[in-house]
Amino acid sequence: MGQTNFDAIGLGRDSQAETLFAKVLNATATVDPASVGAGASITFTITVEGAVLGDYCLVAPPYDLQGLVMSASVTAADTVTVVLYNPTAGAIDLASGDWKVKVLS
Repeated sequence: MGQTNFDAIGLGRDSQAETLFAKVLNATATVDPASVGAGASITFTITVEGAVLGDYCLVAPPYDLQGLVMSASVTAADTVTVVLYNPTAGAIDLASGDWKVKVLS
C-alpha cells in the first residue's frame, strides 16, 4: 500500500490532515483472558486514562486469537471494554499477555 495523498482529498499539509485527532491515548495491560467456550463470549476491561464515551479505540492482542472475534469500545470514563466471541466449535483458552490499546478522539 502506498501513502495517502492528503492533497488529493482536500486536506493539505497546513489543514486538518495533521489534526485529525485532538488526543491520542496509549495504554498497555497484562491480561489473562478466561477460556471462551464454543458460541460464547467474554469481556474484560483495560484502563486508559482520559478516554471518554464516543472516542475511537484500537486494541492489539499480543498473539493470534485462534479464531476468536474481537471488538472493543470505550464504555465509561477511562475504561475500554474488550469482547472476545468464539464462533468455533471448541473452547479457546488464550495465554496471559500484554494487550495494547490506543484511544483516539
